[in-house]
Amino acid sequence: MTAGVISPGPVVLPMDGGVYRTLNKIKQKLLTNNALALKADKGNSVVIIYADDYHNKFQDFITNNSFTIVHKHPTKQFQNKMRITIKEYQETIHKGNKTKYTNLNQTAPAITGLPKVHEENCPIPPIINLHNAPAYKLAKFLNKLIQSNIPLPNAFIVKHSVHLMNDLIGILYKQNLRLVSFDT
Repeated sequence: MTAGVISPGPVVLPMDGGVYRTLNKIKQKLLTNNALALKADKGNSVVIIYADDYHNKFQDFITNNSFTIVHKHPTKQFQNKMRITIKEYQETIHKGNKTKYTNLNQTAPAITGLPKVHEENCPIPPIINLHNAPAYKLAKFLNKLIQSNIPLPNAFIVKHSVHLMNDLIGILYKQNLRLVSFDT
């Protein structure tokens, strides 16, 4: 794979049409070479990558992991089950608010990927946008409900990886211990 990284830096743009001409030339060059300009996973960098390389890396990720291929679109069926569940739990979700927690324009979550330029071979793990997913509004409501009724200390929140490493140094652990990270 061939990818170029453009590091961030101060950019002074002239106020005339030169900026637009330059951007159009870059766009045309990307189209001519069947390349994509993507935001990098870390930092304020832009990655230029051939579209075929991008799609192959994505396909490799899907092939090498446990994905299930479905032949029928499950979004509408899931939305119907969710509405039935909301109706059954009216003591938690008031009848007047049931439409507030269902996504009327539901779609299957979109999947994209940002190249990890700081890793070898520049892998492209998936990023899933759940904002239009059927359960997004309900999950957000339930999360607030749980947090307000079961306050948890921030003992398990990590500010950054260095903070985590400092907290873990010197802790004895069993060999089969697993560390899990849930990014938000």
